[in-house]
Amino acid sequence: GKLSFGLNTDFQVESYLHYQGERFSENFDANTYLLMTKALDYFDPAVDFDGDLSKAFADTNCKFMLISFSSDWRFPPERSREIVNDLLKAGREVTYLEIEADQGHDAFLLPVPRYIKAFSAYLKRIHQKIINDAT
Repeated sequence: GKLSFGLNTDFQVESYLHYQGERFSENFDANTYLLMTKALDYFDPAVDFDGDLSKAFADTNCKFMLISFSSDWRFPPERSREIVNDLLKAGREVTYLEIEADQGHDAFLLPVPRYIKAFSAYLKRIHQKIINDAT
């Protein structure tokens, strides 16, 4: 078809983005989103540890789970694997899963079966440990 070169929907992804944008704006303040995005961009837990992320994790007392999606451009799997390596270097317990997904950064918002199954199993394990430790 003919391209409109305007705000009409010429590509399938545009209808998805319009829908997600409408849903998002109904539930989230745009200024808050901008501030959160900026905070994420500036946040560097290694800054107080001479750039060594493993040192930043050294005093943590929890288990970690990282899930990455192959097509996520905002938090790419390569960065997640770096974080996993720093957690292991710090002697922390970490679970990591990379999921093949075409949905990009929004994949975690969608019902990706492998993601749901893995995350649910992880939470059930943590919950069971809490119960066992309490009895």
